Amino acid sequence: MVPDAEAVLELPPTGQTAALLRPGYSTKLGASMSLEWLSTATDDSPARLRATLTNQNEYRAKFQTHWLPPFESDTYARLRGWNVAESSLHLVPTETNPLADEPPEYEQRPSGHWHIVGVPPEQPGSLWLDAEESVTGEYYFLGGRDDDGVSNGRYEFGDIEFPRNGFSIVLWDTDEPGPTGSSRLEGTSFPSFADSGASFFSEDWPMSWYHEADATTEVYLEPSTEEAVIPGRIDFTLTNYSADSVYGNPKACHLLKFDDGEWYSIEPSALVTPGHTLYPGSARTDALRVFTGDPVRCDDGVDVGYLGGGRYAFSVGAYDDCVYAAAFDLLGDPLTVTPTDAVEIIARDDNTVKARSPRGDADDEYARRGTYTVTRVAGDHPEATRYIPEQVVRRQPLRDALGLLLTHGVSTVTVEEYTLNTPLFGVSETTYFRYAGDVCRISTAAVDDSV
Repeated sequence: MVPDAEAVLELPPTGQTAALLRPGYSTKLGASMSLEWLSTATDDSPARLRATLTNQNEYRAKFQTHWLPPFESDTYARLRGWNVAESSLHLVPTETNPLADEPPEYEQRPSGHWHIVGVPPEQPGSLWLDAEESVTGEYYFLGGRDDDGVSNGRYEFGDIEFPRNGFSIVLWDTDEPGPTGSSRLEGTSFPSFADSGASFFSEDWPMSWYHEADATTEVYLEPSTEEAVIPGRIDFTLTNYSADSVYGNPKACHLLKFDDGEWYSIEPSALVTPGHTLYPGSARTDALRVFTGDPVRCDDGVDVGYLGGGRYAFSVGAYDDCVYAAAFDLLGDPLTVTPTDAVEIIARDDNTVKARSPRGDADDEYARRGTYTVTRVAGDHPEATRYIPEQVVRRQPLRDALGLLLTHGVSTVTVEEYTLNTPLFGVSETTYFRYAGDVCRISTAAVDDSV
């Protein structure tokens, strides 16, 4: 984690913490606003922040301050979100603010919060500033005049349609920043993801589970539900209610399935993107959409198809080498491994099926024709990797070969197709895997096109 103390302020009278999100913004007209906390709230005075407006143009310019919070006449924001108490925040010019001619009126109420009383002092509707000239004002951090307190949540100052021309203040309980709801999986223990077969996870990374989070947990991944029907959608929100920024790769989302006491990697993200900083008080939401067959691709989130019912987990990258994850149940029929419609059987006897697949480009100069053979074998073969259906359907030509073997009840299936992989089909040597109680061998061979 990266300390971000300048943006975070503890408020002792109310036991809350306030964080400035986007503590600075710029407009297309050359106005630049920066904000910083000056002092916290006490029983003698409200919290204060400083705002500095700078003309970044190379010429004298006039700025309409009603578009530049907190320099507008009445700077306030209402709490946004569903099922939250009515609450507002006001940034009111202090007695020393050069932009206001009258002192503000405020009072501390039994809740410990400071609130505005009456009408806030007027500020000018516009300002002329020379090139690179700045003007600074100080502001009290006050609750609404008609509110009993100031509720936790996110308050956005500025134009809602253009949020970058503004900033946000987020409040949470200092001692109890964790999720407020309970988990239906509380008390459940899971192994680490490091043994799931996904190379992304390290044994050295600690796991932070939503169902293990409590009131003191500062950073957590919260699902919108812990049980959903396939097809369906679950939103996962990573929240940072700490005094530090956390850093990671937000696109490295992973879906895993829990089966027979182990995690199996289903859908690792292959996207490589620049790192992402989750600042104090901020949150990031990713949508997971699940399907029994082909997924419906959307512009945002993660769309995963070919899933059966069972227990799963979703994780969002490694933020500061910690895996934030949430477990959940999907309700649906078990997934059955069947061959794709494209594969064609070209020969069959009692124990063997031979098939041809149209995958691959025969005209590609780097393509090679080969055979991929799956054979049931006897013996234990402890080195064999266990696969579950959700993994098999994502591996070709394994899906076609195993699907034909299961469908026709034979001992050996050979699928012929073109491949660009080296070694053939990515198989460098004979390997073994376990599936549904059977042990199978995978072998490959090149096909001579000249014959």
